[in-house]
Amino acid sequence: MRTDDSVIPADQVKTIRRALAAGDLAAADAQVSGLTPAVTVDILERLPAKQRAVAYRLLPKQQAAEVFEDLPPVLQ
Repeated sequence: MRTDDSVIPADQVKTIRRALAAGDLAAADAQVSGLTPAVTVDILERLPAKQRAVAYRLLPKQQAAEVFEDLPPVLQ
């Protein structure tokens, strides 16, 4: 689900990937929490499966529910 509203800089995705790879969950959380569902979906779609799962679990409950609705069925 990539729309003009959900386009994010590639370096932000790299920052999230690096934080997750390093186990820095606080840094990854700071990058993904509070984003719109569309932007969050865009980020999740760009992450490897294991990192996607971790990033999704970092989301606050309400944001996670909204993001889940917007995820393609194959990623839900």
